[in-house]
Amino acid sequence: MISTVQSPKIVINSIEGNIACGKSTILDYMSSRNKKNTHCLQEPIAEWTNMKSGTDLLRLFYEEQTKWTFAFENLVQLSRMRSFYQVEKLKQKYQSESQNEEIMNFFVERSILSSYNVFTLNSFQENKLNQVEFDILTKFHDFFAKKLNSVDNSNEIFQIIYIKTSPEVCFQRLKKRNRQSENEISLDYLRNIQQKYENWINRLLEENNTRVQIIDGNSNQQNVISQIKKLNLF
Repeated sequence: MISTVQSPKIVINSIEGNIACGKSTILDYMSSRNKKNTHCLQEPIAEWTNMKSGTDLLRLFYEEQTKWTFAFENLVQLSRMRSFYQVEKLKQKYQSESQNEEIMNFFVERSILSSYNVFTLNSFQENKLNQVEFDILTKFHDFFAKKLNSVDNSNEIFQIIYIKTSPEVCFQRLKKRNRQSENEISLDYLRNIQQKYENWINRLLEENNTRVQIIDGNSNQQNVISQIKKLNLF
C-alpha cells in the first residue's frame, strides 16, 4: 500500500528590523504559543556579551568600532550559520517524525542576508572595515546565500518579516531597556542602519524573488501581534 502522507511544508521566517524595533515581541509571542510545529531561534546575545574569556564583545564593538568590527562581524556570521544548521537539524527531525502537521514554522531573529546587506555594508561604508576584511565577510555571505536560495522550493519557503520602526522610536525603546552593551548606540547609528534596511528591503521587493511581509513596528505590542496574526503564518 502506497502511503498518502505528505511531507510538511517548511516555512523559514526571518524576523528583520533595526535594533529595538520589536523583534523580540514577535519571537516571544510565537514561543508562548507552545506549538509543536513552531520553533523560534533568537539571537544569542548572551554569547556575544559573555564570551569564554568573559569579554563583552558587543559592548566593545559599539565603544570602538574601528578596532572591533571585524571580530564582532565574524562572531555574528558564525551565529547565523549555527542558526541555519539548527533549522536544518530540526527540519530533518520533524520531517521524519511528523504525520499530521501540514506546516512547520521556523522564526529566526535576522539572517546572514541582513547581517551582510545591512550591518556589514554599513560598517564598510563607514570605514570600520577595510577592503580585505569586507572581502572575507563577502565570501561568508555568498556561500550561505546560495544555501538559503536553495531553500525556496515546492516544499520549503523562505520569507522575511520586516518590522518597520522609525529610528527615533527604536532609540526610545533602546534607552528604556537600558542594556549596558548598548549604551554607546547613537540615534545617528540607528538612522544609518534603518536606511540600509530600507535599501535592502526595497531591492528585494523590486527583484520579486523573496517573500517580504512588512509590519508597522511603531505601534504598541498588542497592535504588532495583531498584525502578525493577520499574516496567517500558522
